[in-house]
Amino acid sequence: MAFFSGKARPMVRIQVLKIKDDSIEISGTGPKIDPGKPRNFHIINEKGESIPVREFPMPSRNAYDEDGKLEAYYNGFRANLPVRDGSSYSFITERIKKNGEKITKEQTLKFGRHSRLQNVEDSYVSCEGHIVRHEEGKILVEKSGWFTEKSLRNKYNKKLKELGKDYLIPFREKALKDRKSGKPIVIIADRVNMARDNGEALFKYLLANGYDSEYDIYFAVLKDTPDYDRLKEIGPVLDFGSDEYKEKFLVADKVITSGFDSWFSNAFGDDYAYVADLYEFDHYFLQHGIIMNDWSKALNYSRTGFRAFFTSAEGEYRSILEDTYGYTEDEVRLTGLARYDYLEDEAEKLIVIAPTWRKELAGEVDRDQGSRFYSEAIKGSEFYRFYQGIISDERLLEAMRENGFRGEFYLHPSFIANYEDFNGNDVFRVLRDADYNRVFRKASILVTDYSSINMDFAYLNKPVIYSQFDKDTFFEKHGCDSGYFDYERDGFGPVCTTIQ
Repeated sequence: MAFFSGKARPMVRIQVLKIKDDSIEISGTGPKIDPGKPRNFHIINEKGESIPVREFPMPSRNAYDEDGKLEAYYNGFRANLPVRDGSSYSFITERIKKNGEKITKEQTLKFGRHSRLQNVEDSYVSCEGHIVRHEEGKILVEKSGWFTEKSLRNKYNKKLKELGKDYLIPFREKALKDRKSGKPIVIIADRVNMARDNGEALFKYLLANGYDSEYDIYFAVLKDTPDYDRLKEIGPVLDFGSDEYKEKFLVADKVITSGFDSWFSNAFGDDYAYVADLYEFDHYFLQHGIIMNDWSKALNYSRTGFRAFFTSAEGEYRSILEDTYGYTEDEVRLTGLARYDYLEDEAEKLIVIAPTWRKELAGEVDRDQGSRFYSEAIKGSEFYRFYQGIISDERLLEAMRENGFRGEFYLHPSFIANYEDFNGNDVFRVLRDADYNRVFRKASILVTDYSSINMDFAYLNKPVIYSQFDKDTFFEKHGCDSGYFDYERDGFGPVCTTIQ
């Protein structure tokens, strides 16, 4: 990748850059702030006028010394830059020395995965008769026309050839052509290798209610999965990662997903920087379940840029609107989950054990399959000993036999590659794939740890038991913090920390 060069200066990370009508929406992380010093970050236009900036804390980026003392902290920010011919936007910090002298520093710019502008030479974004570029720490806006855009496109294609990225040019050219015709495109997905969640529920609803007369609606899932053929009988399905998927992705109007991994917002992998200028879609986040813990590190607006973030409970809704997530009431919706429309209670004598995953035990990501490889760490872990211990406990098994109960044990999809490590018996089956709608419908008792599926069972008035053997360390290692939901205070059943 060819990057702009320049003097080393403090940096502003622009993680999200979208262009809508007459405004450039940006969000990211400002330069570091020393403890005890005031925050003086500004965006200035070509007239020297300050642009309103909304800042919010991003504690996950704070830096600490060996003794745990705060060395530097960071704020996220959001701003809207008017699109006007000749506009120039600079990013600066100011501080006042003891003698009263004002020191102003310009910032360099680095662009993240959700930014349509990237640090690639000759890159630009075309919008509403204007060209948006960046140069020497500034975002520049200039009026455009047919000849200007053609010249810029030819120049950029030449740069792609120089970089050995000429295989991207046909995708770019086709997208520019296809964008001018046809209905708006909607792409829906759950997981790369699996459906059966809120995305599938919404896909079925939209097609059953005639929305395909207004939009071209597609579901995306890998072709070599059972869900591909099953959903093909309902409506159009795209093979995740195929050329057809990439072509539709580049001209999509809306991308609607229940997951938030990077492959849902980027169809081109490590080549994203060379096509990101064409990513015009709005990303709608349906969620896998109801958020109970603090996921603001992973789901912060400056990391995701969701156009809409759907929630299902008052406490959850309020928690997402807290400062550390960076969202506004325009984006967070209190609607419920689409898959709840399909929940029914047909309980049998079935106990389901379904824990969530552990980040520190997970295998490497398989980017081709949207899953994770086998993890050598699981078999010798406390996680393994605890859950294998439950499904092998002779006291439990005998009680289930006497009362006519059977059991099913499911690993989280991130641990699927390790399911053969666990041994079932005449009472408990260890199953690789979960038809979650069937599980919710047929089970009469759920044993889980921190998984949001406890909410589905509570919705159906079914008892839940929380198996939190690692509750003292889980939030330190898993990438989320404890949130508004206290399992002992708010949970739908007892919290247990031992097999006994």
